[in-house]
Amino acid sequence: VNGTALEFDDVSTGEKRSLTATRSDSGTSTVYGGDNNGTSFTLTVTPGACNDGMSDNTYPWTSTFVYGEASFTGCANPH
Repeated sequence: VNGTALEFDDVSTGEKRSLTATRSDSGTSTVYGGDNNGTSFTLTVTPGACNDGMSDNTYPWTSTFVYGEASFTGCANPH
């Protein structure tokens, strides 16, 4: 995330998407949402400890990205 620009790399397919979103703050969560050629998407970032399971690193936020019917969960780190 860079402002309202989102870059998504799907490691399972190798597909990369550049998305433009609107940002809204909802309680403690930040939600980015939009539409990409008729496919809606949301990225929700919420404070909370998250371990990625691969590197044993702990991150301060959790994230959920929904793109159409696909859903991805993971960790987030402020830059």
